[in-house]
Amino acid sequence: MAEVRDVTRSFFQLPLEEKRKIRLTPRTGYRGYQRVGENITNGKLDKHEAIDCYAHIEPGKYGDLGKHLEGDNL
Repeated sequence: MAEVRDVTRSFFQLPLEEKRKIRLTPRTGYRGYQRVGENITNGKLDKHEAIDCYAHIEPGKYGDLGKHLEGDNL
């Protein structure tokens, strides 16, 4: 757990330009970095930055419905 915490802290201390290299987009399967104010919860902008990661989804596993979620984490 300590290693995960240390790696996470190191990432969030990077300059914004570096963090944006793994920016969350539909093309990335909604995986990646979000800066403060990009995430919306219950219709309101959140006041945090985050990295969204998900389990690998094999192409075709959920048909066309899950196509935008396929792939690996950045």
